[in-house]
Amino acid sequence: MRAVLGSTEDVWTAYFQQQGKTYTAPTLVLFSGSFASACGRASAASGPFYCPGDQKVYLDLDFFRQLSTQFGARATLPART
Repeated sequence: MRAVLGSTEDVWTAYFQQQGKTYTAPTLVLFSGSFASACGRASAASGPFYCPGDQKVYLDLDFFRQLSTQFGARATLPART
């Protein structure tokens, strides 16, 4: 996930530079269950999202587990912390 986020940061940084602006990279937040963000309470029902209020990308690991178990999606999940 960090590699994907890092790649998107590279793309957006270059794009913003072309526009003469500065890109502020978001912080990645991994959570399970529910979590309070500046945009309100998040859960697996929210799916992954970006909150401009705190400039963070939220990924609920339960969302990915649900995709795998309920819908057969294949993904490698990070260990719970």
